[in-house]
Amino acid sequence: MKKRSYNTMGQTRFVTEHIIWALIAMIWYKNLLFRCVKGFSLIQSKQLLWGMVAACSAAGILLERKRRRNAYSVTMNLLIAYGGYTALAYRDVRPELVALAFFPAATFSFWSIAATLGIRIRDGRLRKGLFKRLLNRELQLIQTACAAGMAAMLLVLGAGVLFGSAVLRPSGTMEMAVTTDAQNISNSMDTVLLLQEKEWRELSVKERLDVLQTAANIERTYLGLPHELNVGAANLDESLLGYYNDNTHEIILNLDQISETQAYELLETVCHEAYHAYQHRLVDAYNGADARTRGLRMFKKAGRYAEEFGSYIDGTEDFCGYYDQECENDAREYAEKAVCDYYDRIFEYLEENGEEEKNG
Repeated sequence: MKKRSYNTMGQTRFVTEHIIWALIAMIWYKNLLFRCVKGFSLIQSKQLLWGMVAACSAAGILLERKRRRNAYSVTMNLLIAYGGYTALAYRDVRPELVALAFFPAATFSFWSIAATLGIRIRDGRLRKGLFKRLLNRELQLIQTACAAGMAAMLLVLGAGVLFGSAVLRPSGTMEMAVTTDAQNISNSMDTVLLLQEKEWRELSVKERLDVLQTAANIERTYLGLPHELNVGAANLDESLLGYYNDNTHEIILNLDQISETQAYELLETVCHEAYHAYQHRLVDAYNGADARTRGLRMFKKAGRYAEEFGSYIDGTEDFCGYYDQECENDAREYAEKAVCDYYDRIFEYLEENGEEEKNG
C-alpha cells in the first residue's frame, strides 16, 4: 500500500495519462461491452458513459493531486468509471454479476469505515492530523475495493466476448445437453411449452436464453448437424436480431431484443440461423466432392450456397441484395415452417392434456 502512495508523475502528466488511457479504454469498451442503459437512447447512453469517465477521473485527480499520482491511481479511477457504467447497463440482464461486484466492495468498505470510526484518540492535539491520515487511508482502501469489484465484473463479461462472441450464455446444464442425448420436441416438451407468450413473459433473460438453447439443440437433431449449436447474446445493432458464426458454431442473438421480443420471433431467428449451419455443412460436402459428383441434383443447392457464402451480401450494406440471396430465402422458409411445427406440437399437447384431464 505504501508504494501505491508514491508520486511517480507530475500533475500535468497525471492529467494527461487519465485522458490518454480513458480514450484507449473507450475504444476497447465500445468494441466489446458497450450497450445502452435501459430507458436511455444511444446518444444519452454515450453521454452518460463519457460523463462518468470525466467525473471519476476529475474526482481522482482532485483527491490525488498531492499523493498517489501514479499509474495505479489512473487504473483505479478508470476501472470505477467503466465498471460503474457497466453495472448500470447490465443490471437487468446480469444482476447476479453486478451484485457480486458490489457486495464484497460494499461489505469491506462498511467494515473498514466502522473500524476506523471506532478508534479512540485521547490526545486532542493528535486527533485532527491522525483522523485526516486515517480518512485518506480509508478512501484509498474503498477505491481499491470498488475497483477490484469492477475489474472482476469487466473481466467476466469481457472473457465471454474474447473467447467467443457472447456476453451472456445459457446455463451450464443447457449447454451440456448439446453433447448428450439427441433432443427433439417430444422429449423437451416441458421446455418447449415455455414458448407460449403467457409463460414467456414470466421468464428472465437468462431463462429465455435457456429455452432458445434447447430449441437450437432440437434443430441440431432435426438437421443432422455433426456439431453443437451454441446460443449466446451480445450487443448487436438494434436492427439485427441475430447471426450465425460458423467458425465457433454460435448463434448470437441481440441482447436487448431478448427481453423485448416475442418468443415466436426469437424462435424463428434461432431456426433461421440453425439452417445456415446446415447450409455450411452442405457446402463442405460439395467442396469435398469430385467434379462428377458435384453434378448430382442433391448438390444443386449446395453449389449456389457456396457461391453466395463466397461473396456474401451483408444486409447493412445492401438489404435487397441480402434479402434475395437463395441461402437467406431458404433459411426464412425453413424457419417459418419450423416455428409452425413447434406451436402446432404445443397446441396438440395442450389439447391432449385437456382431454386426459376430462377423461380422468
